[in-house]
Amino acid sequence: MTIPKGVQAFPRTEYLRRLSAVKAEMEGRDVDVLLVLDASNITYLSGYTTPSGYVPQALVIDGVAEEPTFILRRCDAPAAMYECFMEQDKIIGYPEALIGNLANDGYDAVIDFLNEAGLAKRGLGIEMSSLPAATSEKFKSRLPEARVVD
Repeated sequence: MTIPKGVQAFPRTEYLRRLSAVKAEMEGRDVDVLLVLDASNITYLSGYTTPSGYVPQALVIDGVAEEPTFILRRCDAPAAMYECFMEQDKIIGYPEALIGNLANDGYDAVIDFLNEAGLAKRGLGIEMSSLPAATSEKFKSRLPEARVVD
């Protein structure tokens, strides 16, 4: 699906500058991959403003990749493609079957992405204050080789 880009609040260079500052902080804390979960922080780093933070979503910042990957509910992915500065292949929508599913939710899609992308065995920063305790434990149990940092 090709979605045209909407008018961005800031130029691409500004989002890349913001990400560069985050990556410098990540390096100083020995974090290779950062999961940004707070909706305000996602907006600041990507330009995404649609209110979809009531379901699991994560902006995944790989310290060596130019652009982050945004993982969110599939029905919200077109809005992200329209609003975010990133290329469309950096926006991944997970299926509706993960909504309201206590055993397997959108954070499982994030964990699956980390495993598939080879990011699960590195220093992983997570905004733990944005997560329920059970979800924090899910990240730790499903990513046993990651060095999780709050």
